[in-house]
This record gives sequence, structure tokens and C-alpha cells, in this order.
Amino acid sequence: MPTPANVLKLADHFGISPEDLTGSTGPAQIISIDDHAQPDLIVKYNQLTPEGQKEVLAFIEFKQAQEATIAARGGKVVKKPSPVSAETLDKLVKATEEAAKKENDQF
Repeated sequence: MPTPANVLKLADHFGISPEDLTGSTGPAQIISIDDHAQPDLIVKYNQLTPEGQKEVLAFIEFKQAQEATIAARGGKVVKKPSPVSAETLDKLVKATEEAAKKENDQF
């Protein structure tokens, strides 16, 4: 059985997906080293359902995109704004409603 790295190289060379090359239904079937030689992460990944594996891969892609964005900013992490209190939101809604009423009263 070819190693996962070789499967990926072959698939890339032929311009097809690893699943198409191996005839498998999902990425977990590409990894076929015996369980004793596999890192814990791969063993746990292989124990997931296909839906769970898709979620893990989606999360990895999300993290890669997040890290690429941070790298594009020169390594700077942009902090998320602090949550706004309900009281502040109420004040903003009231101010917006008052401004809209004033604007409507002009017509």
C-alpha cells in the first residue's frame, strides 16, 4: 500500500483528488498505516464518522485561513471588539429611532 505522502504526490501529478486515485470514499481511507505506527491524531481521526472527519477538515481549513490572515497582517492579531451591553444597545436603538423620527417629521 502506498504511503499517504506518495498518494498525495501521485494525485497532484495526475491532477486528480487522492480519493479519485485510491477509489476511496473519504480522506480517512488514504491513511492506512497500521494503528501502532500512526500518531494519536490520525488514529482518533480515523475513528470519527465521515461527517466528523469533514468537520475536522473544515476546522483545519478555517484555522489555516485564520493563520494566513494573521501572517498577511505581519503577524498582528486584530482583537475583536468587546461585547456591547444591553443598556448601550437600548440607548443606540432609542437614538436611532429619534433621529429617524426627526428626519420623517421634516417631510
